[in-house]
Amino acid sequence: MLQKKLPLLIVLPQAGDTIPPALHAEPREPRPRGAETANRLLRESMDIGDRLECLLAGELSPAVLNLDAPRDDALAETWPDHTPIIALAKKNAKQIKHRLLADYYQTWHRRVSEALAAGRVKTVLDCFVLPASVGRPDRRGTSSGTSVGRPSRPDPHRIILALGNQGDERGEALPHSGPISCPAEWVRDFRDILAARFSDLPGRVGLNTPAPDGHLLRLHARQPVPWIRFGVAPELLNAPEGALHARRPERLRERVEAALVMFCKLQDWI
Repeated sequence: MLQKKLPLLIVLPQAGDTIPPALHAEPREPRPRGAETANRLLRESMDIGDRLECLLAGELSPAVLNLDAPRDDALAETWPDHTPIIALAKKNAKQIKHRLLADYYQTWHRRVSEALAAGRVKTVLDCFVLPASVGRPDRRGTSSGTSVGRPSRPDPHRIILALGNQGDERGEALPHSGPISCPAEWVRDFRDILAARFSDLPGRVGLNTPAPDGHLLRLHARQPVPWIRFGVAPELLNAPEGALHARRPERLRERVEAALVMFCKLQDWI
């Protein structure tokens, strides 16, 4: 029996690892690979194949191009060791920059806009790896700075997944702020589903604590498709061979797919 597609668009702007030949092949010092590895694993975990309506991942390494930034700030100038990414001696350096932005930045954002305009997507999941500074919120509701990496002892208050709709901790609109990007009831439903699927792991699912505000949301949320920011802790991605240390033997991708299916069923989309 043919299964209905989940009417979701998953975007992974930081999942690329390609270095265009027009750039310096490598910096003088090896590029740090930790972030690229985590983003690659995130892409593998979110890619549930033909069951999904659409998945759009970045192609270039985020060390070169940040798709979640305004166009004028998207292309990096140097590697982390300050080696120029585009050889300054090249007479066509400006042309290379414009071509990279046209081929990779503008083309990718156009594909996002086309997917939203096609009318088959009910919700966007804007996926990213949670930064290492995210941890247990303090009494003021801000991060204490505790690392997201595997702690010395389990902490049930540590955030392992984070959802965001530009609202408060219940997903409701903040006073004197702009509109939320997804109905509060929907994002709470998704939070509760994820909490149930990951209940055997130490940690919790945060709602707008934290959920960094992304440029993607501001750029594309003009279209009337709900948008949810979805952050995943590095420790869930870096478990050996993608398996989670928990009572259930499911891998991260299997848990994510089960949660997405349940969310879509709850909204009566499938």
